[in-house]
Order: sequence, then C-alpha cells, then structure tokens
Amino acid sequence: MRARPGVEVAVVPMAAGGADLRAALADLGDASPVVTSGDPEAPAVAGIDPWSTSLEIGNALAAALASRPARVVVDLTGVRTHDAGSGILAALGAHADVALDAGVGGLAGITRLDLEPARALVGDTELVAVVDPAELGDLLLGLRGVTARRGHATGADPALMLATDASLGSLAGLLGVPDGPGMGAAGGAVVALTALGRGSPPAPRCAPRRRSSRGRPPPPTSS
Repeated sequence: MRARPGVEVAVVPMAAGGADLRAALADLGDASPVVTSGDPEAPAVAGIDPWSTSLEIGNALAAALASRPARVVVDLTGVRTHDAGSGILAALGAHADVALDAGVGGLAGITRLDLEPARALVGDTELVAVVDPAELGDLLLGLRGVTARRGHATGADPALMLATDASLGSLAGLLGVPDGPGMGAAGGAVVALTALGRGSPPAPRCAPRRRSSRGRPPPPTSS
C-alpha cells in the first residue's frame, strides 16, 4: 500500500465474534471483556431446545453494567438458545407471571411482564448486539422466523414449532418490539436487547477505530 500525503490510515481490529471479537476489543485498550461461565467449546444443540436459556448471557451483561459504561457490546454469535432473550431479562431483574429463566418452554401462557428493573439497570448504556452475518435477515416469528428455520432444518415436531412461535410472539408483544429483519438472530435475543432502551441495530461485526491524532469515537466498553 502506497502512502498518500494528507491521508490518515487507521488500523482497525475486526472480528466476527467469539474469542476473536474479545481479542479485537481488548486490543483497543479501553474495553473490558466479560465472558459467560459456559463452555465456549461445547457443541451447539441443533434445532429447538425449549429449555435452553440465555440467563448466563444476562449474568455477564449485568456484571458489565455494574460500572455504568457508555456502551456494552454483546456478542451473540453462536448463541443457540431459543428464548428471545427472556433469560437475559431475568438476569437483569425483569419479572413476569411465568419463569423467564426456563427457556421458551417456560414462556407458555405469559400475560404480564415488568421490564422496569431491567431498564433501570441498563440506564443510559447503549447496548450493541453482534450477531452472525447469516442471521441478519432472520425474523422472529412466522414462516420466515427463527423457529420455522431451525425447526424445518432439523425436522422438529410441528406442534412444538407452533407452541414455540406462539410463546415468542406473546413475549415480543409484551415487550412492544415489532418483528423485522434481525429480530430472530441468536434465537431472538436481539428482541430483548432492543426492548431495554438505547439499543443499536444488530451488527455483523464490530469495527471500532484506534486512537488517532484527530480524536477518537467512544469505544465499546465490554463484550
């Protein structure tokens, strides 16, 4: 690459997710990654697991929010839970008339949800969801939703698919989040993060800039 007078060159660490994303953020010097206690090498469960929960992601997010950062980057790449982030909401203090930390199977019959404790914990922090690029177009519900996609790919029981889609729809309705491209990413966890306030649209990658002589933008705080 030939340098040109007057052109500023910035080295930008990038990654799709996982350990590489944590390394890219740590390379900035301003980020403090917080990881879940789960096994990152554990194989993902194919199809729909009605009892898998995003609670551990929520616990890590709660730990990151304790210092009131300006921004938290939440790495959702590789997430195979299917609870629309209800476990995240539970970890942040949300309450409902059903168990929020028991997976999508525990959401059946949900009619009430109190999100205020979780929103208070998030405060003015911006939440940035990083998802697999292949899931950016995924809807949450319906024939093009995450349940239909995962279910048809693995031959899931149609009755389970219908019940799962209905439960996700009930939660999304209580959260007040309309369906759209990206809402089904990471088993719908994007929906929960979007409902919590100052959320950014799901991104396929995170590409913050290094410090330069012309100033720097606010960096992500943790992942």
